[in-house]
Amino acid sequence: MPRPSRRAAYALLDDVYGRYHRVELMGIDPVSRVHRFSKPEDVEIAGLVAAALAYGRVASVVNSVDKVLAALGPSPYDTLKSFDRRRDGKRLAGFVHRFTTAEDMTDFLQGVAHLVGEYGSVKNAFLAGDEAGATIDVPMAAFTARLREGIGKSRHANSYLWPTPGDGSACKRYNLFLRWMARPDDGVDFGLWPEVGAHRLVMPLDVHVARICRALGLLQRKSNDWKAACEVTAHLRKLCPEDPIRYDFAITHIGITGRWKELLKTV
Repeated sequence: MPRPSRRAAYALLDDVYGRYHRVELMGIDPVSRVHRFSKPEDVEIAGLVAAALAYGRVASVVNSVDKVLAALGPSPYDTLKSFDRRRDGKRLAGFVHRFTTAEDMTDFLQGVAHLVGEYGSVKNAFLAGDEAGATIDVPMAAFTARLREGIGKSRHANSYLWPTPGDGSACKRYNLFLRWMARPDDGVDFGLWPEVGAHRLVMPLDVHVARICRALGLLQRKSNDWKAACEVTAHLRKLCPEDPIRYDFAITHIGITGRWKELLKTV
């Protein structure tokens, strides 16, 4: 399939955003589970859980997120404020999401509980690692380091649940979480972290989004890594400098539904 011109690709992205960035399409997206909560501190923790598990089949992701959030009760924040690994880990007995086990998820929640205990909220923990004029990878790395400290040195084998750009990873799930928190509240994303700045965010890049971006001529790099995510984001900033990854939800949707090939034929 021939690639569209740069102008045609950008026009298609704007059209896709207008047609598919809609609240009523959230049902097949894990962010729909995060919207069950209203208090910011609960939304942040539910968002971490949903993003950490956002790999694999969509139906499986949503089902796994439901199980973990059910174990955390009506207020995930209150549960983690008094989190006890031995006691609360039992709530996840038998949990498995692909290669994520109950122990892995308990480790992850222990790390988040550490952040809540040290900083009062997930937001405060993230902002504590930010610096004036820094690119987004700086606070991302600091946050992950603090999270892993809470998990403990003996348990770093499961740190795949929350990577860092320094690992070379595209950090798709991490960038997805930041999109939910820092993009303006439009019914899909929450706008809870305006201090971060939507203009700094990086595209959540996985194999499916990367395939679409390559077809559109927005990605030349062969590896789906951090540099690739930044390459795509650079193109999107030309379209919308103040909010480059606003296109993510819509692109992901046409990828899930398989409509992207049909749409490419129109340009």
